[in-house]
Amino acid sequence: MLVWISAWDRAVFFWINDGWANPASDVVIGEATWLGNGVVLAAITLPALWTFDRPRFWPHVFLLCLALVLSGVVGHFVKVLVHRPRPLKDMADLIALGQVSIHILWQPLRENSMPSGHAETAFAVATGLSYLYRRGALIFLPVASWVGLSRVYVGAHYPSDVIVGAFIGTSGAVVAYRVYGRWRRGQDS
Repeated sequence: MLVWISAWDRAVFFWINDGWANPASDVVIGEATWLGNGVVLAAITLPALWTFDRPRFWPHVFLLCLALVLSGVVGHFVKVLVHRPRPLKDMADLIALGQVSIHILWQPLRENSMPSGHAETAFAVATGLSYLYRRGALIFLPVASWVGLSRVYVGAHYPSDVIVGAFIGTSGAVVAYRVYGRWRRGQDS
């Protein structure tokens, strides 16, 4: 089973990373990776919440921060336990022999690939926002998926790293929403 997953991971990695590589994709897909950075997400999300939903700003910030903390803690432990090399290190011998080429955008990363922290962050925020603004899920979740795709495109992660990061981020937001719901019910009593 692990051999099959590894083969699938590499095949899909090269299909996206090398197969889609071109200057337009570097902008359209490559730049999306920044939306998985917590600072960038905060710089977008916080002013939007303040502008469009000021009365519920602080409770919603609480939910999003809780989702990020929960998923971040779990993601950190998974990263330490799995300690999977990133594609650039994992295939260093093949790269040196000229058998494969990896399209790298941004900083060349080599360590701690599983899970993708960018996918984890993007899905934690997207899922949290989707709970708060149900109609927005049609925007938030595709944007988070775009971030996950970008992590493969820029050569930082295998697809399974992104899938696990998305699962952890989504799960963190689900748990945070349940805690948030209990807290809100306690406020209303």
